[in-house]
Amino acid sequence: MEVELAADEFWTIWSHSDSDWVVVDVREPEELEMGKIPGAVSMPLTLLYQRYPELPTARPLALVCFSGRRSAEAVEFLIEKGYRAMNVAGGMLAWPGPVEV
Repeated sequence: MEVELAADEFWTIWSHSDSDWVVVDVREPEELEMGKIPGAVSMPLTLLYQRYPELPTARPLALVCFSGRRSAEAVEFLIEKGYRAMNVAGGMLAWPGPVEV
């Protein structure tokens, strides 16, 4: 099963108004100051292991971090818990879409 998409590929999918994806940003709060994907849910990886039940189970999740490493770890964890999750490869470093500060 494919659990990773390049940031530009995900941007193409997500930017359609009918997209069902929930973007989950696993960076720490101070990292969000450089901008985040509009509408992204902030759940730092350090808290994800306890707070993951707060995430929707009926919608696919796209996990993002600064470079894609922490989000890849989060994806593995969430898939083990039964979630449909995908890593945004390259993270915010590769994100071609808009950001909100």
